[in-house]
Amino acid sequence: MKKKLLIVILIFIVGFSTFNFYSNYKKINSLETEIHNLNSKIKQAQKKNQELKEKMVNVQSNEFIEKTARTKLGLVKPGEVLVIPIDESKNKEKEKDN
Repeated sequence: MKKKLLIVILIFIVGFSTFNFYSNYKKINSLETEIHNLNSKIKQAQKKNQELKEKMVNVQSNEFIEKTARTKLGLVKPGEVLVIPIDESKNKEKEKDN
């Protein structure tokens, strides 16, 4: 009788230990995957941050400011004349419509 009880207790302990080990293994595996994903996101964010820092330095340069003023705002330096080319194909279409 005592042997049977001892065997049942040992089987229960082994089963319980196996279940706990498997549960912990799954949790650890899941956490390692999450850590890997987060590390990838950190690397992407660091790369984006570096790109933005470089862009910020570039945007603050006189060359960038001048280029933006000329191309987007149409500004010119004193003594310069702004010349806007006319697209010939659009000009011909207008003539045909008239």
